[in-house]
Amino acid sequence: MGAKHLTGWAMHTALGCLLLYHLPLLAQDHLLSRKIDLEARSETLDGVLQKIEEAGHFSFAYNAALIDDKQQVSLSLLQVPVREVLDTLFGRQIAYKVRGNYVILSAKQPVLARKPEKEKKTRYQISGYIVDAITGEKIKNASVYELSEHHSVLTDEQGFYSLIVSSRQQFLELSFSKSEYLDTVIVIKPVSDQSINIPLNKIPEVTEPLEAITLTPDLPLPSPVDSLPIVRFMVARDMITQVENLNFYHEQPAQFSFLPLIGTNQKVSGLTINKISVNMIAGYAAGVKGMEVGGVLNIVRTDVSGFQAAGLGNLVGGNTRGMQIAGFFNNNLGSLKGLQAAGFNNVVLDSLNGVQLAGFNNVLKGPLKGLQVAGFNNIATQDVTGVQMAGFSNFARGNIKRWQVSGFFNFSHGVEGVQLSGFANWAAGDLEGIQVSGFFNKARAVSGMQLGFINVSDTLEKGVTLGFFNYILKGYHQFELAATESLLGHVAFRTGSRKVYNIFAFGLRPEQNFFPIKAYGYGLGTLIKLGKNLDLPIEGLSYGVLDEEKDTDIMMMSSLSTCLSVKLSRHLRLNAGPSLNMQLMRVAENYDGALPNGLAIEPFTDDFIGPRTNIKLWAGGKIGLGFTW
Repeated sequence: MGAKHLTGWAMHTALGCLLLYHLPLLAQDHLLSRKIDLEARSETLDGVLQKIEEAGHFSFAYNAALIDDKQQVSLSLLQVPVREVLDTLFGRQIAYKVRGNYVILSAKQPVLARKPEKEKKTRYQISGYIVDAITGEKIKNASVYELSEHHSVLTDEQGFYSLIVSSRQQFLELSFSKSEYLDTVIVIKPVSDQSINIPLNKIPEVTEPLEAITLTPDLPLPSPVDSLPIVRFMVARDMITQVENLNFYHEQPAQFSFLPLIGTNQKVSGLTINKISVNMIAGYAAGVKGMEVGGVLNIVRTDVSGFQAAGLGNLVGGNTRGMQIAGFFNNNLGSLKGLQAAGFNNVVLDSLNGVQLAGFNNVLKGPLKGLQVAGFNNIATQDVTGVQMAGFSNFARGNIKRWQVSGFFNFSHGVEGVQLSGFANWAAGDLEGIQVSGFFNKARAVSGMQLGFINVSDTLEKGVTLGFFNYILKGYHQFELAATESLLGHVAFRTGSRKVYNIFAFGLRPEQNFFPIKAYGYGLGTLIKLGKNLDLPIEGLSYGVLDEEKDTDIMMMSSLSTCLSVKLSRHLRLNAGPSLNMQLMRVAENYDGALPNGLAIEPFTDDFIGPRTNIKLWAGGKIGLGFTW
C-alpha cells in the first residue's frame, strides 16, 4: 500500500517537532509531566489533541479507530500536566507510551488478534521506500523500527526497506528515522502484506533562539565510544547507523550474545539497556542496570550501574556506579563511583570516587576521592583527596590531600599531607605537610618538613628542611671569609633557614715544607636572634684533612663553635667567637718520636684512644666577614 493510501487506513501520522532536534535531552517522564494551558469550546477530540501537541511541543501517534472524532470537548485548564489532561479526556481507558518526542495512544488492555487458522498467515511483510519529502530523493541507511518487538531494518542504496512483523498484536507502531531528518511514527493493523512509502522532512534550520526549557538527560546522545577504532572493528556498521538514526532507548530484563551482531537484542543492542547481560565473546549495549559479564570485551555506550566484568576489557561511554573488573583494561569515558580494577590499565575521563587498581597504570582525567594504586604509574589531572600509591611514579596536576607514595618519583601541584618517594618529590605549589625522599624534594612555600638529600623551596613559612643541601630562595644565605687558630685561610658558604642551615667550608694552613694542610668541611648551624643587628650562630663542622706527612695521617677534625654576628650593613656582618676542636690522627705502626700537633694549637688533651689513634682537644676561635643575602 502506497503512502497515498495511508488516510484510507485512518491513521494519524506524527512528525517529530523542531524542538526535539535542538533539545534532545528532554526526558520521557518529563514529557508527560510537562504542564500546559488548554482552552477548548465545543471542539472535536482530534482538534483538542492537536492543541495539546502544540502546547506540549510533541506529537501524538494513534490509530484513528481509537478516537471518536464526533465527540465534542469543552475544557479550560491552566498549568495542568499532560498526563492529567489525557486522563480527563479518556477517563484512563487509553494507555500512553512515550517514544522519543512522541506519545503513542493505544487501548488500555490491548486486544490480541484471534489465533489464526492454519491456512492464515501469522507474519506479514511491510515494505516500501523512504524518500526526502521535498526532493523525492531515496534515502539510504534510514531506520525502520517496530516498537513492540524491537525489530529493525535499514533501507538499501535505493531507499527500499522490507520488515517482517507479527500478527499477534491488533496494532503495531512503526518508527521511521534518519539522522538530520524529523522522525515519523505510524500505527498499522497487521492483517496483510503492505507497501508503505514514507516521506521524511529535513530538520529546518533555526534562526531565532528557542525558549529555555529545563532539560534532563534521558534521551540518547551520540556516544564517544562509537568512534573508537576497537568498537568500529567489533560492531557492524549497520548497528552503529541504527543508533545514529533512532532517538530512544528501551530496557530488557536480560540478553545473551556471542558477538555484538549475534545476540538476543539483534541490531538494536546499541539502543537497549540491560538488567542482566551475558556476552560469550563481546557485547554491545546502550547501558547496564544490574550485571554484565563478557568473555573478552564489553562495550556500553552510556552508563553502567551494578557489576561489570570482562576477560580482556570494558569500554563504557558514560558513568559507572558499582564494580568494574577486567583482565587487561578498563576505559571509562565518564565518571566512576565504586571499584575499578584491571590487570594492566585503567582510564577514567571524569571524576573518581572510590578505588582504582591496576597492575601497571591508572589514568584519571578528573578529581580523585579515594584510592589509586598501580604497579608502575598513576595519573590524576585534578585534586587527589585520598591516596596515590605506585611502584614507580605518581602525577597529580591538582593538590594532594593526604598521601602520595611511590618507589621513585612524585609530582603534584600542591601537597596537603605527605609525599613519600624513593628518589624525588616535586610540588609545583605549596607544601603543607611532609616531603620525604631518598634524594630530592621541591616545593614553593613550605609549611611542614622537607627531608631529603637535597631540598629546594621558595620560602619556609613554618617548619624545617633537613638534608645535605637545603636551598630556600627567600631563606638564609651567607658567604664568609675568615681565619681560625688552625686554618689561617678559611671560606664557608651557608644556606638554608635561620632554624637550620648547611655549611660548606674549605681551609688552608701553610707548612714549612711548602705543602699546606687542606681541610674540606661540612656542617650544620642555627641562628639565635639576640637583637636587631646581633645574632648568635651555633655551628658544628667536621673536616676531612689532607696533609703530606708520611708517618702520620690526620683522619678528621671537628669543631663546635659559636660567635657574635654583628650587622655592619645591609649585607655585611662581622663574625667572631670561640670554638672547641677535636683532631683524630692515625700513627704509623713503627713510628717512634714526638707526635706533630697537626692542626691542633696548644691542646689540653693529647692521648690515644687505640694503639694507633691519637686524639687532641683544644680551644680556638675565629674572626671573619660574612656577606649575607
